[in-house]
Amino acid sequence: MVMTMPRCIRVWLGGSFDPIHLAHLQIITHVYHELMRAFPNVDIIAKLLPTAGSPLKTKPTSNQQRLEMLRLAIGDVPFLSIDETELQCQPPVYSFHTLSEFKQRYPNDLLIFILGQDSVEQLDKWYRGFELLSLTNLWVLPRPALGSLSRNLSHTLHQNLNQNALTNTDKPPSINIDNRLVPFIIHSPKDLINQTTNHIYIDKFVVPDIASRDIRAWIYSTEAEQRQQARRSLPSQVYRYIVEHQLYAPDI
Repeated sequence: MVMTMPRCIRVWLGGSFDPIHLAHLQIITHVYHELMRAFPNVDIIAKLLPTAGSPLKTKPTSNQQRLEMLRLAIGDVPFLSIDETELQCQPPVYSFHTLSEFKQRYPNDLLIFILGQDSVEQLDKWYRGFELLSLTNLWVLPRPALGSLSRNLSHTLHQNLNQNALTNTDKPPSINIDNRLVPFIIHSPKDLINQTTNHIYIDKFVVPDIASRDIRAWIYSTEAEQRQQARRSLPSQVYRYIVEHQLYAPDI
């Protein structure tokens, strides 16, 4: 197969970012630098993709507040920017629709969507989840709290993603993916140049065990250690913004 160097690589990390924390920044920074090492002569565009706020939250943070925290967090990171595509859409907003738009918007670029282990292991529960792989590459990161990737993820990939294992009867019944588009696992980011879509790269980078929900619960905790942990998990500018605007403050 002839190796074709992509003109541009675009990578997104999606999330509610409520609030954005240091693990988010470490993830996107790690992936960006891995791509820079693999493709030193290719333009790499890395973006944070905030999702629409959850209607299930009793005290949701506004889109504008989350955007401001994102701007503060990446102020000193020149290679990062914010993609507001999903914030401009009427809910419900699904990754399939967003990535379909990106595919149309950037037809000649190599696209990468970063996912955590927990998301990939439940991809069959997403809206048209396995069809994401006809639109983009997936860069998968393990989560320490979930243990080894090998068991559930390997089973999922074997059943749904390994093109050598798939037959017409093996495909998920609700998915109609041409066999030529069935994704396959790669072992190095450099293998992304074989095609422009349908790869899964399982990274060895261990994501720091930080969760936005814990930060929201701890930032005003009566326990000093929890407050300190929340503060250590946030970019300093974001921490100051949260305190100044009393975000996540408990109702009195």
